Amino acid sequence: MSTIYDYKKTRAVVIERPYEVRLREITLTEPKKDAYIARTYYSSISSGTDMKTYKGLQHPEQCYYPLVPGYETAGEVVAAGEESDGSLKPGDRVTVYMEGPGFYSIGGLLKAGLSRIGGEVTVHGLIRDMQAAAREVRRTASMAGAAMLAALAVVLDRFTWQVGPMLEIGISFLAVGVSGFLYGPWLAGLAGVVIDILGYFLRPNGDFFFGFVLNEFLLGFIYGCWFYRRKVTLARTFCACLTAVLVLNLCLTPLWLHIMYGNAFVLSAARLLKNAVKLPVDTALLYALLRLVETRLVPQLRRR
Repeated sequence: MSTIYDYKKTRAVVIERPYEVRLREITLTEPKKDAYIARTYYSSISSGTDMKTYKGLQHPEQCYYPLVPGYETAGEVVAAGEESDGSLKPGDRVTVYMEGPGFYSIGGLLKAGLSRIGGEVTVHGLIRDMQAAAREVRRTASMAGAAMLAALAVVLDRFTWQVGPMLEIGISFLAVGVSGFLYGPWLAGLAGVVIDILGYFLRPNGDFFFGFVLNEFLLGFIYGCWFYRRKVTLARTFCACLTAVLVLNLCLTPLWLHIMYGNAFVLSAARLLKNAVKLPVDTALLYALLRLVETRLVPQLRRR
């Protein structure tokens, strides 16, 4: 006769990321001696919490990945702990609500058993995201979408607003941000390269230098790393824009100017002020657009 300790693993539906659901094996936490083990036959899915988590709309403090969704569970007792109260025996049909007292789900959709797989998000999540982003490069639809966004960025590059002698506000980076959000760092980076080269030939502005091409690749790559398969938040958007400012505007751009023209490799007060002013503006614009894409465009794309 099986005991509660014979049940080490199970297969469960797991929400890995927004709009990504897999049926896979998970490791169960060790049950207590007074527990009952129930094999799940049916489990209800919440139209509120679970669906918001699936869509990435749940509040960040209440949104955990990976998540095994489900609330009420109907199943059959298959084992009883040596210190259980004896009120149930194997074969009894039971209904459990949210991992009721003493119950543990086998093959079901309860949130217990996730304590051992929660670390997979931080340990393997980035690797999986980078692999998924690499697959986007081979998808015709993704390539076509990134190409359209690149063309849009070239058009948007013509719309800039001069604010004072040192500050120019542009919006072409928004298309790169959307590309990173939808298609990941690799394809967004390649789109950035196309944008820079095509934009230079359509509207030359200064000498051509491959260092600035690298800047555009890194811009798309940075956005992709921060946004691809992740929920859009104001804090994440600020961090993405801040990363771009620190790496590209304050480090690489002065280096390229030094190589090209022999300018001293220093961070001038004017450059610091310019980026300090642009950072909140770029953050606000990018956040507003990505939230619109996340809540309006992505659900439409998923239905197709």
